[in-house]
Amino acid sequence: SAIGHLNSDSATAFGNDGEPVVAGDGNGHWIAVWESDAPFGLDDDDEYDVHMARSSNSGATWGSVEVLNNDSDAISWDTRPYIATDGKGHWVAVWMSTSDLAGGNLDHYDIHVARSTDNGDTWSDPAALHTNAKIGPSMDFYPIVKTDGNGNWMCAWESNNTLGGTVGDDYDILFSISAD
Repeated sequence: SAIGHLNSDSATAFGNDGEPVVAGDGNGHWIAVWESDAPFGLDDDDEYDVHMARSSNSGATWGSVEVLNNDSDAISWDTRPYIATDGKGHWVAVWMSTSDLAGGNLDHYDIHVARSTDNGDTWSDPAALHTNAKIGPSMDFYPIVKTDGNGNWMCAWESNNTLGGTVGDDYDILFSISAD
């Protein structure tokens, strides 16, 4: 098979793309997410954002590159995205971010989440995944999200958050579960 470019702007855009993750729903819909420091729209700084592309024909062709984190004009680092679907039109993307979601920048990484209920056509605004967000200086890294296909979603990530002193300040694996 041939090798091609998934991101349609690869011939003209400059910047570094990396950490790709691709998910499919079993019905021909595919979404790829990756981190990129390529300028996009009004975003012309050197920070990273989460970019994405969609296919509705089992990956035969891919649509235009879009920025998934719609706060991409903030001076923050949005990296290490991960995406999952329940195969019923619902998609959840998670990533690590230094954005405080109010246009500012944190001194640590938190896990952010966005969701789509229309096969990735539109996305919710980014939100903090857990209630300990914005509480520094703990660092949350490398999120992964999965679903059981019945409305339950689980995200796990690496963190040195002490959870109010209930665990040590070494790195542990934390998780969050959502039923909505």
